[in-house]
Amino acid sequence: MVKKSALILLFTTLLCRLSVISSGRTPRKYRCFFPAILGFFLISSCAPLPEYARPQFYNSPSTWTDDDNTGFGYRELVIEDFQAEELPPDFIQYQASINARSCLTIRPSSSTNARISEVSYYGNPLVVGNFTHISFEALFIPSCSWWNDTVSREKIDYVLQHEQVHFMIAELSARRATSELESRMVGYTAVGGTRTEVAEELNRVLQDSVHELLEIELEVHTDFDEDTSMFFDQDRQNFWYEKLARELKSGLAIR
Repeated sequence: MVKKSALILLFTTLLCRLSVISSGRTPRKYRCFFPAILGFFLISSCAPLPEYARPQFYNSPSTWTDDDNTGFGYRELVIEDFQAEELPPDFIQYQASINARSCLTIRPSSSTNARISEVSYYGNPLVVGNFTHISFEALFIPSCSWWNDTVSREKIDYVLQHEQVHFMIAELSARRATSELESRMVGYTAVGGTRTEVAEELNRVLQDSVHELLEIELEVHTDFDEDTSMFFDQDRQNFWYEKLARELKSGLAIR
């Protein structure tokens, strides 16, 4: 029997730059927070998944710093990318059954922008805001990704490929979010009395839209784990890997 591998996608505190234009003033740059854009916790296993392994939304610890959220974009994974010294306290009891734990996040990229302007409507001051560009990126976060040193030599390639497929799914999901939300959200206008109020409304609308798309990603991660975890099935895992590799190469996104 093959031990389970683990995947964790985290809510993170996410930043975008807002170009704020005040009437009659030079445009100024403001930073806005996109909190809890995306995240869920998933431990791989076969169907039916154990209760502790069920996908669930998960907030990153409040003690995390910017360094804890430092990651890299999509590429091939190596064992050295898994730098966490141990599993979180709630999962140490399952350590003997877990091969690896991938920590991934999907967040707005640095090119995501919104414009907030001060306007006058029939003599009444208002603040309006809209997104000018939206894009997302998938990141692998080494500091909370863990590798079980007891993984046997003959299973290393299988476990690495398994975690790679999860990274592929996250990358394709980020592309899908960019494609669908860019067309849906650009043009949306938030109206309020203050810049803060408008920024919070833009954050809320973006978060709600992303959550809807994440339900599909949860299903894909779960389908993959039910196909390939708790047993060794190289042919089936290769099928997933090759299918997703073609989609990445062609620019397709998860549907």
